[in-house]
Amino acid sequence: MAESAPSDAEREDGPPLGPRPDLDDSEVAAMLDECAGERASWVQLTWLLSERAAVPMMRDESETVTALGAALDAVYYKVTFDEDGSRRVQLRPANEAAGSGWPPHVVRAGDERLRVWGVLAQAVNDDAVLARLRHLLFQAKVQPIRDHAIAAVDAYVRAAQGEWEASDSLTWAYAAFRLASAMRDKVRAEAAGFCVRDVIERSMREGKPGIATRGARLLAGSRGLPFAFMDLADRLLPDLDGALADQVYAAALRDAKPGDRADLWRSRIRRGLLDAHASSDALVRTSKLSRVLHLADRSGIAELRRDVAAQLQRAGQQRPQMMDMSTVTRWEPGQLDSEADEMIGDDGLGQGLARWARTGPCTGNAAANRRMTEDLLAGSMLWALLPKQVLDENHLPRFSAPTEDERFEMELVENEARSVAMAQPLLATALERVGARYGLPNLSSLYGFLRTWPGLDDASAYMTASALLRFWTRDYDGAFYLATPLVERTFRYLVVSADEGVYQLQKNQRPGQFPGVAALLDPLARLYDLDEDWRRYYYVAVVHPTGLNLRNLAAHGLMGVVHRDVAALMLHLVLHLGTLRLR
Repeated sequence: MAESAPSDAEREDGPPLGPRPDLDDSEVAAMLDECAGERASWVQLTWLLSERAAVPMMRDESETVTALGAALDAVYYKVTFDEDGSRRVQLRPANEAAGSGWPPHVVRAGDERLRVWGVLAQAVNDDAVLARLRHLLFQAKVQPIRDHAIAAVDAYVRAAQGEWEASDSLTWAYAAFRLASAMRDKVRAEAAGFCVRDVIERSMREGKPGIATRGARLLAGSRGLPFAFMDLADRLLPDLDGALADQVYAAALRDAKPGDRADLWRSRIRRGLLDAHASSDALVRTSKLSRVLHLADRSGIAELRRDVAAQLQRAGQQRPQMMDMSTVTRWEPGQLDSEADEMIGDDGLGQGLARWARTGPCTGNAAANRRMTEDLLAGSMLWALLPKQVLDENHLPRFSAPTEDERFEMELVENEARSVAMAQPLLATALERVGARYGLPNLSSLYGFLRTWPGLDDASAYMTASALLRFWTRDYDGAFYLATPLVERTFRYLVVSADEGVYQLQKNQRPGQFPGVAALLDPLARLYDLDEDWRRYYYVAVVHPTGLNLRNLAAHGLMGVVHRDVAALMLHLVLHLGTLRLR
């Protein structure tokens, strides 16, 4: 007959398993010291103690407090430093929600927990555990309060000098410095300050620059340091790379006197430039230089900004190592002509042009586009966390979307812009066939016809007629550049004609400026028969910086040679405005 498995009590390879609420205070103190002696970090200590105790980490506050439960609660508090300028150190519950927490907030720990913590503080030998217990008693205002604080400071310093993980040692050394400073104990504050510095320098020697940088950020701006913060920063900076070095510079600027900040800014910018130019890829280099330019702006030093801006512009002229993902839309033989014929009909040039102007919008259905974008992004974990940036044709940053709402709008506009790009060949072919099928009208007759459209004034009708004739004679550049300003002109004409107040008093700071298409689009959609689908079409084509952005590109000389499809799109934008009527 097979032997039965040994019971938990008969195991020889470790302590008994299962709940152990019967341990007295001295046994719990021994268990704390035992677990502390077998760990490398405070997190490992909490896991080990929980495993040995074999009781749930999170318990109902109404349960009877045992010595073991109080010990578990003690190790699960987190050391925190207030960021309101006071840098006050506190022990807070590991989990907080709706005003309650686990373990309970120290002020609501209860008499039995406080009694157990007091007994354990007299019995344990490990410095880190002792510091935790004394700190809890101090925060709970158990008498003698100052004695508990002094004992916590001394134990924290000894623990930080021991063989714990560097991150734990840094937390405890800085906690000791904050506690001693709060008590105005200058001797202990100096000892703790030197201990923080020693942990930072030890972290650098052990190849843990992130912890050293965190220490520098904690110390920056702290009063009563027994050494000059900049001396420490100067020793750290040569061995730190990129972002970590910049964090130390940011900390040093917070600590520096106003008269010393200009030199620090210059050093910080110089270090950022070196890091950027060390990048082999032009796109990475441009991105880093863009961030350095942001820092130069914050510095307020004009020559720094000019120098960084010039370097960014030069970097933008270099070709980045990017993957080319161009898109091609292919039509079945005869499909394009067939759909173009259907678009313009066969009722003559005037009716064909009017049908063409009303076709669309090329962005499609606005609600469907929004749902599609939401579905596309639903499976992406990172899109809402990472900022998006658009580069111009020189690979320089043109637009950034830092917030989640801005990133979503940017994704939506990009999807709508792709729809426009797919529709452009059909749009251009259909307009081309109007002129080819019915022959070129003379300028006067075409102008006279367009003057009957409700949305075009006299000058706009004439210039639109001229732009159409240029398109039909394949002068696409002329057609595009003649039609482009007509979009804003027609926006303004329609809104003013509806008695909408858009007049802006000219200020000295903004001479010669007028309300632009961005300001006029919403009133236009509200006053005229321009529904949300069409409003989004104009928004993508001429308003949003990550859309087609045709007006701005043309105004700043960034279009280059204009393709037939782009010229047709601009004419479509103008001619559809000509069909609008008041609601």
